[in-house]
Amino acid sequence: MTKIALVVENAKELNDYILVLNNLQTLHNIKVYIIYLAEIYQDKKQDELLKNINFQYEILKIKNIYTKPFKTYSMFEKIRLVRQNIKDMFDFIQECNLLLSGVQTIFERVLYSQISKHKLPVKAFVYHRHLLFDDTVNTSSSKLVHNSIIYGLFSIFNLDGFLIEKKAVGFADKYLVLGDINKSYLIEKGIDATKIVTVGSLEYDDIESSVLKSDFNISNPKICYITSACEWIGDTEGEEYQKEKIDNFLNYCQKENLKDIIIRLHPREDFEKYEQLKEKYNFIKLQYPSNTKLLEDLQEFDVIVGGFSTVLFEVMLINKKVIFYTLEEEKYRYKSLIDNFTLPYITSMDDFKEELQQSNIINGSKFITYDKNEKAIDRIVALLEKELNV
Repeated sequence: MTKIALVVENAKELNDYILVLNNLQTLHNIKVYIIYLAEIYQDKKQDELLKNINFQYEILKIKNIYTKPFKTYSMFEKIRLVRQNIKDMFDFIQECNLLLSGVQTIFERVLYSQISKHKLPVKAFVYHRHLLFDDTVNTSSSKLVHNSIIYGLFSIFNLDGFLIEKKAVGFADKYLVLGDINKSYLIEKGIDATKIVTVGSLEYDDIESSVLKSDFNISNPKICYITSACEWIGDTEGEEYQKEKIDNFLNYCQKENLKDIIIRLHPREDFEKYEQLKEKYNFIKLQYPSNTKLLEDLQEFDVIVGGFSTVLFEVMLINKKVIFYTLEEEKYRYKSLIDNFTLPYITSMDDFKEELQQSNIINGSKFITYDKNEKAIDRIVALLEKELNV
């Protein structure tokens, strides 16, 4: 029997891996050891998803000892939580052949560092779905990395990987990414190209070709603004920029009498603040995350607006008009992306109408691997199967 470890942050990642591992189960007799963080991240949807599992599994539940959202933990509270659980997590997965993860959280980083430290034959694979073009980590931890004494103390207490100087990359043996746009980013950040495999988007696997359309209503478009979870990841600067952009966008829509406006909330957003926003702009509607695939939810819109989010690149695959909105003062955060790729972006709502009237629909396969004859899930399963056979 093949043993596989799994550590994910949210329901989306868990759902993706359940789909993949259910398929892998038909080829290999597997048992999955799940480090379960649902209570830490207060994500009750994960409990429902466990019912979809078709493979053998065991769960190590990590308790939320502070009974409050993880994003509100202090540095000391995070250290205490990880220290309290690292030995149990390490013992739980050390006989596994593979460690699978999504976003490289504190838990995955520390586990990977321990695996490397003890030279265990466990390969770590990351389905790196997200686009990361902002190197800023707005936490005090980044400053601590430069202090060798403090860094040494973290190592002594088996907390290697806890402190990071920039976005969490480099804590995996293999990166499975959406497409060349992600691959370019990782290579730029020092990841060996041989460790990166473009697999495409699981979101797109089951989209019917009959729903794809390239026409849109320019005179009275149905517009969706996609939010990002800046606050959740501790990106205070990004959150301030996002607030300003949304206000600018809604003021423009109000002025131009554009009434068919939807704000699509990121699953990690604070929904309450958008309910308050709705009181200020009573013409908007809020769309909350659902159990359906995101791309299915976005099919009804003519135009998708937002920052440089993964979703805006994925939605190009269903032939939607996309407008990236970045303020002039935040362009430095996405310099690599802007310099290396031709994208429809604006820095002011004064340019929105002109961009809206452009009829160009960008082919998303330029950025995200897509072949109608091969699904992303088949590529991922084939990679895992190959690794397990080795």
